[in-house]
Amino acid sequence: MRRLSPVHWVESPGVRPFWAITRHADILSVELRSREFAAAPRTYLASEIAEAVLQQITGKPQVVRGLTEMDEPDHGAYRAILQASFGPAALRTLEEWLGDWATQTVNKIAERDGVCDFAADVAAPFTFRVVARLLGTPESDDASLLRSTQGFVGAEDPARQMAKMPTEAIRHAMVNLR
Repeated sequence: MRRLSPVHWVESPGVRPFWAITRHADILSVELRSREFAAAPRTYLASEIAEAVLQQITGKPQVVRGLTEMDEPDHGAYRAILQASFGPAALRTLEEWLGDWATQTVNKIAERDGVCDFAADVAAPFTFRVVARLLGTPESDDASLLRSTQGFVGAEDPARQMAKMPTEAIRHAMVNLR
């Protein structure tokens, strides 16, 4: 697809049609032209059934409206609120902690003979802990919050099993994320 149709209109049964932008340069072009290309209402694919269930459960098209789902003027307003917390000065105050956290992460992998799934064992938990620390959530909540967050973003992924959760469990998880 990338070679033959790098910007492609996709129509697939059970999923609302969408544009697939497959080349890096084209993705950058879209990202830099936010006035022409909207982020909302969806930034990830879900079946029409999953979208309907989510709307029924939450009354909204998404569980949490993050920066990636926002267009201007909301995106700029929320980004401005968060900028100081995630900017270079804030991260400098975490420098020692970040080094320690990176060392702990690498040591855990070394204990398993250096074998790991980088995305699952390093990228996701490491990044999540950094953001969670900036937000003030305790490390003891990381596993459940990360699982819930990943489940909402990839609710139909069988590995995440959120699509099989009873409605009440989903509501409970959403309340804990707020």
